[in-house]
Amino acid sequence: MTRPRIIFAALLFAALFGNTASASSIYFQTQGLPPFGGGGVYSESNGPSRVYDNFTLAAASTISQVSWVGIGSASSFGVNFYTDQSGAPGSLLSTNTFQLAGTPYAGLANYYAYNTQVNVTVGGGQQYWISIFTYGTSSQWSWDKGFGGDSHSLVFDNGGSGYSVDRHDTAFALTYDPPATTPIVPSGAPSPVPEPSGLLLAGSGLLSLATFMRKRRKV
Repeated sequence: MTRPRIIFAALLFAALFGNTASASSIYFQTQGLPPFGGGGVYSESNGPSRVYDNFTLAAASTISQVSWVGIGSASSFGVNFYTDQSGAPGSLLSTNTFQLAGTPYAGLANYYAYNTQVNVTVGGGQQYWISIFTYGTSSQWSWDKGFGGDSHSLVFDNGGSGYSVDRHDTAFALTYDPPATTPIVPSGAPSPVPEPSGLLLAGSGLLSLATFMRKRRKV
């Protein structure tokens, strides 16, 4: 995939899944537009296989939203998160089932974008796995390939032969809601205005200090 097409794909993916005022992007793997990097891997509960992709966040976060791109018509999805165990999905961290309507993506026939809310807390600097799959008819939906990760995902053979390595990333993005108890102040922003109760407490402290200093001078 040429550099201009990668940039275009990233901008398009960001436009469809742009941050809201209350959410911030924490992980991003852009979609690969055909004919460079296009295509997908079947990821279905009742199909031939299910796909798992790894990700690592720099800091502990609560993931509040997942966005992805798929090929084929589907409306019933599972979105699961797993811990890592020796480079493969380990314990199930969160399981979610959604009924979703996809949005036509990039003017491409049979490509759809999806977006849904979740609530998953993960640690920083640790590898985790995400699996997005459908409950639909076999071989009807695939998770689109992408760029931006480590070019490594796992495909589980639903027929029973276990995991195989797929040398592709998948197209998905994760966002989070900053906790209300730890407001983010932009660089260069004015200092927060103290609460009236805080001003009263500070004033009382200054008055007590002035009284103490005045008495000390008289001694």
